[in-house]
Amino acid sequence: MYTNLSSYNAIHRLRIQLKDTAVDHWLRDDVFSLNWWILAASVIVPLFCWWKLADKRRLDEILIYGLLCALCSTLLDTIGVNMVLWSYPDLLLPMLPILVPADLFVIPILGMLSYQYFTSWKAYMISAAVLAGVFSFIFEPLFIQLGMFRIYHWKHIFAFLGFILIFLFNKLLTAFIFARKKT
Repeated sequence: MYTNLSSYNAIHRLRIQLKDTAVDHWLRDDVFSLNWWILAASVIVPLFCWWKLADKRRLDEILIYGLLCALCSTLLDTIGVNMVLWSYPDLLLPMLPILVPADLFVIPILGMLSYQYFTSWKAYMISAAVLAGVFSFIFEPLFIQLGMFRIYHWKHIFAFLGFILIFLFNKLLTAFIFARKKT
């Protein structure tokens, strides 16, 4: 079946131009800059800390929870960047427009530690609210000040609510998965 692909071809040409510009920006302005090293440390330090603190007896359960957090934060971050709600001028890797250290390391690892240490729902909900507050009202403004995060059509309160939903949804889903596993 033949369809008119002219609009798709225009999108494809823009994607090629965007890729070339992003790689050029990364090579000239990002790689090995202070902000790039901060992003690299945001991968290494949480991984090291998590491995030292993780309850190895519950590793499968905690990792499932963490992977669900990583999946949710990556998906929501991709949507936000593509909808031009926010952007990241400095990236660890030029081929991903999302903040990989946050989406795949910081958010899931701090979430996993919260999940591991706060087992009652009440304690976990308080922990989730505290984490959401730290991410939304401390890290986001800090990254804005460092020039590593720009918001366009976004408010920190939206991020706060989003983080709470991510953490609560993933605890529910993990509990459901492991309840089914026991039966």
